[in-house]
Amino acid sequence: MTGNNAAHGAGQIISNTIFRQQVHLAIGMHYQENLSLIGNTVLFSTYLLDKCILIQHAYGDLTVTRNAITGEHFMGVYLDDFSGHAVFTNNMISLGQAFTNYPYIRTGVNITQSNRVDFYSNNIFLYSTYNNNADGCVRADVDSLFLFNNNLYAMGLGDAIITGMQQPAFISSDYNNFISQNGTVVITGNGFYTTLNDWIAASGNDVHSLSISPQFYSVSDLHQNEPLLRGAGTPVAVATTDFDGDLRNVPPDIGADETVPAVNDIALFSIDLNAPLCAGSQPVPFG
Repeated sequence: MTGNNAAHGAGQIISNTIFRQQVHLAIGMHYQENLSLIGNTVLFSTYLLDKCILIQHAYGDLTVTRNAITGEHFMGVYLDDFSGHAVFTNNMISLGQAFTNYPYIRTGVNITQSNRVDFYSNNIFLYSTYNNNADGCVRADVDSLFLFNNNLYAMGLGDAIITGMQQPAFISSDYNNFISQNGTVVITGNGFYTTLNDWIAASGNDVHSLSISPQFYSVSDLHQNEPLLRGAGTPVAVATTDFDGDLRNVPPDIGADETVPAVNDIALFSIDLNAPLCAGSQPVPFG
């Protein structure tokens, strides 16, 4: 959908649409004002989309919420030349690589030449393992960047966050879960931060953040099952419900999915032994 520099489209809403077998783009928006993308799904395509969602030359308020993108596409969302306030909430983006004849870089969300961008309660997963074809869960060249309650997980060779050549004029980030198995947790114009602790020490951000596997259900279903993420976030006014529309607890879970534990829930956190184990079955005391 395209306007032009003299006549912008205004107030467009694309919602609850399923895109299958698109050739180049699932959603392409140019010269739009106050755009909303809500509850859309982009599925695997044999054409391997260059950009699943493209938003370019837009301004005003941008809302991107509860969208799901899965498959071996090259880029989940590309936001370019945006003037205004963009808010990404409760999105699930999973991009990977299985075919070695398509060794292209994967990026979850790529933002260039833009003003303020907020990321709240998103799940982004890169599982590319072929050569160095995973870039960043979030790559942002912006004036102001806010990141809270996100799961950014680069399982293959990618990085959790990459900012532009210069660190944003303002960055505020905390209560996230950043994990990069074979890359770097955060890259800015000021340096490479291999671990979460390195990033905390250098920036003062993310002092309440974690670096653990979210235990996603699968590469195509980013609902999560990690007990340590429950209640580990911070309340955000624009994210009072989750990807499924479930109400958030206070404090909320980190990620796009507010998990509901079983009534009789149990999780094993550690095994502490005061004596060697003997052969055979042994009782395990609780309490």
